[in-house]
Amino acid sequence: MSLLRPNEAGKLFRFSIVGITNTGVDVGIFSLLYFSIGAHLFLANTLSYVASASNSFFFNKYWTFADTRNHGKTSRQFGFFLSLGFIGLGLSNLMVWALAAYLPTIVAKIFSVGVLFVWNFGTSHYFVFRAKQDGVSNAS
Repeated sequence: MSLLRPNEAGKLFRFSIVGITNTGVDVGIFSLLYFSIGAHLFLANTLSYVASASNSFFFNKYWTFADTRNHGKTSRQFGFFLSLGFIGLGLSNLMVWALAAYLPTIVAKIFSVGVLFVWNFGTSHYFVFRAKQDGVSNAS
């Protein structure tokens, strides 16, 4: 027995593709800022996370969760997405900081991306892009 319904499995697959793309954006910007420019660890991680989260929102709204995209105003959904994303950013900063004491910084960054995949899919699927239920949308 599968934990996901076929519709949810498709969303998870699309979310994974978007996630791989956004991992490239996140790690690429982080590497540029931290290793090439010498930005502070938290600044580099924060800016790369915000860039990839913004990219993630639009791909997820219009592709991953397209069947529910009209169930709320984009501005409200984006605000909610970013609010939950800032919790994820806090988790990411904490993980990168803690792990970088024991692992190479880039390994710590990549590990945090993997852990946050679960957080991001769960919050996107169950809160931000949730379909209307009983005529009420969570993001309207």
